Amino acid sequence: MITNVPVLAGTVGKPVTISADAAGPVRNVTLVYGETTGEPRTQVPMNSVGSGGYNYTIPGGQVTGNISYYIKAYDTTGREFNTTLYNVPVANFALQPEVSTLTIYRTLSATYQLHLQSINNFTAQVQLSTTGSPNGLTVGFSANPATPGTTAILDISANATIPVGTYPVTLIATYTNAIFPCSQAKRHQRDCNRLSTVCRANGLYWVRGLYGRIYCHPQPL
Repeated sequence: MITNVPVLAGTVGKPVTISADAAGPVRNVTLVYGETTGEPRTQVPMNSVGSGGYNYTIPGGQVTGNISYYIKAYDTTGREFNTTLYNVPVANFALQPEVSTLTIYRTLSATYQLHLQSINNFTAQVQLSTTGSPNGLTVGFSANPATPGTTAILDISANATIPVGTYPVTLIATYTNAIFPCSQAKRHQRDCNRLSTVCRANGLYWVRGLYGRIYCHPQPL
């Protein structure tokens, strides 16, 4: 018989430790886990910590969303025992811009709202930044760092020398616990007013990125 005290919550990018207790002789105590969007598929042997106890720590780089898990083991006759399937809500955040494209005229500025969504009560502050801004384009935020669950104002101004054109600019919110470079999914301007983000684990920070376009035009008459 395997028992487990369910893990009640996790935070994106932080390790999650799963523990279990075995009553009687057992073998091959295994943790089976994965994101809740699919069936748990990752299987790892749990570590014996003595007195019938076992644990395993899911690396922070794999904690990218809500987790489902169960524990299985075998008795001395080869009979398999499984625990209940448990779900761990993982605190996370997301960016939702007011628009996906912005038109700016030389020597003028434009603003738009950037909504920071809190998922599963994520409360840590995130640092806002951009990449891809050309010389002559200045980007600023009304609050930085910002707290998910609030709205920040993005202010973009163009000077008189910036060439007329279209510039892809990526908005980034960084939670300093783990880095996930993001590939941005572009959508046509008419299609939607928000952009999707696909992230993968790689390094020391958790990053949400959004890819948008900024159109610079000569100053209107």
